[in-house]
Amino acid sequence: MNEKFAKVRKHIMPISPERKKQILPYAVLKVITGAEIIQKYQNKEEVVAIKWNDSIDPFHVEDFTLIKMIADRIWKEQVQERNLVPSLYSLPTSLELLALAQNMIGKVLDHMNDGKKNLIYIKDRSGCGYWRMYLPACYMDGSKYNIDIAETEVSYNMLMDYDVIFVQRLHSWAEFYTLDRLKRNVLL
Repeated sequence: MNEKFAKVRKHIMPISPERKKQILPYAVLKVITGAEIIQKYQNKEEVVAIKWNDSIDPFHVEDFTLIKMIADRIWKEQVQERNLVPSLYSLPTSLELLALAQNMIGKVLDHMNDGKKNLIYIKDRSGCGYWRMYLPACYMDGSKYNIDIAETEVSYNMLMDYDVIFVQRLHSWAEFYTLDRLKRNVLL
């Protein structure tokens, strides 16, 4: 695969760095407490799922690599060192490990994203989306930008985490109103 294409992060659901700080610590805790890891979820090379109880959470392999790295580190440095296995499922231990995961993920992401702008390309699944959004995103400088590509509906709160939003076509009227609301609130 062309090296330029590897710079673009293709998430199952676009997750900006700020949202990762909120979502990934829970995934770390699930991995620590023995969740099942499903590689190539739904036959997609870039998707890893975490199955915990009856819920399945799919993640892009890049996000899962961070989850696994933090979970392994916490397991070695906290659970094994302090012999927390007997109390692993207790609320105080879980909350302690969750806070530790949030702190560690925050530091890693802040270091990785220091000074980078967050960009999102909202595209459809047609050839136009590929040529007008995906290809130009592949040629953006990955050292200056975090680049996400969304093929799903986007929410107002999610878009607030981005510095630049590129839109090819709107998927629904709800998205039109979301972008209109965002534009009105940002320009005030």
